[in-house]
Amino acid sequence: MTEPRKDQTSARVEQPAPETPRDETHVPAWAEDIEHTLRRLAAEKQAKREKDPGLYR
Repeated sequence: MTEPRKDQTSARVEQPAPETPRDETHVPAWAEDIEHTLRRLAAEKQAKREKDPGLYR
């Protein structure tokens, strides 16, 4: 049985990615879009409930 060459095995070793600090102030655009959509849907739902309260109770 032949042993792998040292240069082949050392190339396979992966180094862990450096840890990057989290930016707590940055909100991704997709998250803002989701939040906006959820607020809009909640407002529409509330308007329907106010228009016909017996339908939802």
